[in-house]
Amino acid sequence: MNRSFLKLVLLAFVLFSPALLMAQTFEGEITMQMSSPMLGNQKIDLISSIKGDKILQSADDPHQGRTSIYTDNKAGVQVIVQEALKVGKEMDISVIDQAIKMMKLPPMVPKKAGKEDVIAGYKSELYTMMVDSVEEMNIWLTKDFPKDVAEGIRSCVYSGMMFSGIKSDALLALFKAGYAPVRLEMKQNGMVQFSNEFFKAEHKKLNDAIFVVPQDIKIEKFDPSALGADPNSSGQK
Repeated sequence: MNRSFLKLVLLAFVLFSPALLMAQTFEGEITMQMSSPMLGNQKIDLISSIKGDKILQSADDPHQGRTSIYTDNKAGVQVIVQEALKVGKEMDISVIDQAIKMMKLPPMVPKKAGKEDVIAGYKSELYTMMVDSVEEMNIWLTKDFPKDVAEGIRSCVYSGMMFSGIKSDALLALFKAGYAPVRLEMKQNGMVQFSNEFFKAEHKKLNDAIFVVPQDIKIEKFDPSALGADPNSSGQK
């Protein structure tokens, strides 16, 4: 598996992973498009299939195949699958949350940059947020999405926060005020590492079977000791 591709896909899905900030009414597919200088700035579709508490997300490496992420928000479990290798990594939100608390990360606060633009057809405002001393996140927010689509999209970052440790109560407050993310950029030392932008939303009925990890995938539980949590929470399924 192309490690650069996998790293970028995981980061993109972590930050745009639909969850339930409120009753989820959207059923169908939301497509974001990722690009990165590390991948030749080729646009790659990141597709989130959403139905109730279940989400299936997928992206195709042009050379090495598909990465899929299965999320069950009700159970608090996420499984990251590399299909070509037939392997998956399962993460439990309670374990991840415990590890994140032990890390004592500083709060992240988005600041209004005073810039406006029309992105993917939506009037948007730019907010910036430092992730650490060298990484900066630029988030373009809009209030112009249809209500149910906005619910699916603006809850993306919330789920990503739960599984990644990127915490920002101030950003959640903007979501509750009606904003939704339409574009995101990650910068390191001022240079864009990748961008992720809303492309389209399609309402459709989805089969429950697509949200089940295939039986031929070998699943290992994420080792929480890597983040400083109780190592007894790790294991194999």
